[in-house]
Amino acid sequence: MSGGELAPILYVAFGSNTDPERMRARCPGAVDVGEERLAGWRLSFAGHSRTWGGPVATLRSGGGSVPVALYEVSHEDLLRLDAIEGHPAVYRRARLPVGDTTGLAYLLPADFSEGPPPPPYLEAVQAGYRARGWAWPEPLETAAPAGPCSAAPHPGPTARARFRTWSAADGALGEALWGTVAVASESIRAQIASQRDFAVQCWPVFRREDSVFVGAFGLRPRALGELELDFRLCGDTGGDGLAAELGAAVVRFAFEQRGAHTLFGGHHPDDPASGHVLRRLGFRWTHDEYVPSTGLLQPCFVRLGPSLVR
Repeated sequence: MSGGELAPILYVAFGSNTDPERMRARCPGAVDVGEERLAGWRLSFAGHSRTWGGPVATLRSGGGSVPVALYEVSHEDLLRLDAIEGHPAVYRRARLPVGDTTGLAYLLPADFSEGPPPPPYLEAVQAGYRARGWAWPEPLETAAPAGPCSAAPHPGPTARARFRTWSAADGALGEALWGTVAVASESIRAQIASQRDFAVQCWPVFRREDSVFVGAFGLRPRALGELELDFRLCGDTGGDGLAAELGAAVVRFAFEQRGAHTLFGGHHPDDPASGHVLRRLGFRWTHDEYVPSTGLLQPCFVRLGPSLVR
């Protein structure tokens, strides 16, 4: 190895990346260097992946042993894996003992609830087991699905406002918020689908004193364990601190009732007021992101949940 070349990293795969073909597609430079069994660990499924629609693979301590695939990866491929696994917001790097050395794996936080994996994802993991001739663990130990969220469909009322869910009959409210009948109709359908599939939406909001519609404030799924703050208020209703009041309720709901570990927020560069709201809610600016639909750089913010703040 030349003086300027970085040594390869030993990557420990236990889920769908045990399949050599899948791993080559994800990290073309990865070299399959063998297999190992890790004593004191068991294969589990936890969290909730938006891509797969349910829990995904991780390792939990306890049990007998679990087979793993070993790859040597470059630092460039490691960055690819970081992006694929959502490190550090979702999966987190962990060093595991492998023989007389250690390898790098991606594990979900221990407080992610366990549950049965969705069939398509289970098949992807089992494909790796078949490719390597491993016996599938039967029965696979997973807790009964507690579900990623509580029964509450939306945040509770604040001092001045209340939330509810969208319905197909809310066309007039949607038009007041999104401007045209066509856009409102499509947006309401999308919100109803989001509530059905992910138990979140940008909920319509009404003043408690007179039931006047003031806008919408809520969440949309972004990645495993990560939700995006989404809000749009009518007129100047947010100028008296109402946006921050609603936002505080939604943030609390995301962490306590929907199990989010990270919240993301962004706003149009010509809307500094929204940035001010995000900062008041404890979000911090992380980067500017190019948005093709506007051709502009959008300021992006992140707030970590209590389980990620040490």
